[in-house]
Amino acid sequence: NELQQAPLMLDVLADTGVPVFILLNRMTQEQRIGFAASGGDLSQIVGSIVTDNEVAGYDMAMSLIQEARSKGLDADGISLMALLGDAATPAALEREAGLRRALQEHPDVNLIRAFPVMWSAATAYERTQTALQRNDLDAVWAANAQIALGARAAALASGKTPGPRVLASGRQI
Repeated sequence: NELQQAPLMLDVLADTGVPVFILLNRMTQEQRIGFAASGGDLSQIVGSIVTDNEVAGYDMAMSLIQEARSKGLDADGISLMALLGDAATPAALEREAGLRRALQEHPDVNLIRAFPVMWSAATAYERTQTALQRNDLDAVWAANAQIALGARAAALASGKTPGPRVLASGRQI
């Protein structure tokens, strides 16, 4: 349901008797209400496995902040750029909420920019490369591992060594 397509998939499977197990993103309350109101049968959903994305976003941010402090990158505050998954899906919004919670707890961390990169390593690469030319970044928070790898590649291409000078964090699930 990452792209909010679960109701469409349930419609397609409606008369097949195939049980549906949802992975990573449950249907939103609005989807459930709309689907049921249109005569859809939610009983074909037998279960789901969903990551706590808010906690994932928070944990990634806290890991970056702690690592930046351990490397002494916090002398004048920590400059952080965020590469968001997108601006609409529950996973992206929840991960961003976790990041923002960590930032509220650590006012010395300066969020330079937050860009939605549509879950794309190539877009993350472009955004990171541009940001590194314009800003002195200490850390890049990435919504997932693929995005973090794009940011890492951009840091290397810009002559920055990931780890000692620019940190990146991303989690796949």
